[in-house]
Amino acid sequence: MEKILIRLNKPPVYLFLSILAMLLLHFILPVYEIIPAPYSYLGYPIIAAGIVVIVWHAGYFHKYDTPIRPFEESTFLIKEGLYKYSRNPIYLGMIVILFGGAVMLGSLTPFIVVPVFTFLIKRNFIVKEEEFLSSIFGKSYIEYKNGVRRWF
Repeated sequence: MEKILIRLNKPPVYLFLSILAMLLLHFILPVYEIIPAPYSYLGYPIIAAGIVVIVWHAGYFHKYDTPIRPFEESTFLIKEGLYKYSRNPIYLGMIVILFGGAVMLGSLTPFIVVPVFTFLIKRNFIVKEEEFLSSIFGKSYIEYKNGVRRWF
């Protein structure tokens, strides 16, 4: 059972469950339509932008042969692409995907999921990852952290 819980404690699982929660809220408890069609179609390019950010920055992990999974021993501190401006562009991409999904669905309740996801990712991953990276890269990471914002 513990192995299953460890496997489920990954950011993509949080993203998938958040998308599922958004769909359930939209279809079961929509409350109010705030973005009607055709404006809700703007959610599609927003989702695409989030996917592009994730794929683009996941490529850096491959390029430098360093693990992308949280809490695996990193071998390289990536400072390219949006990492120049955000310490967490992949998580930011996930948030953009969720926001785009909420726009696409158009009802009020899916928007609730976005800040909940952001809070959970920050608490369960980002804060711990920052401590972990500080222990691996020391002064280099502290300088990076002091010069680059967490989100934007």
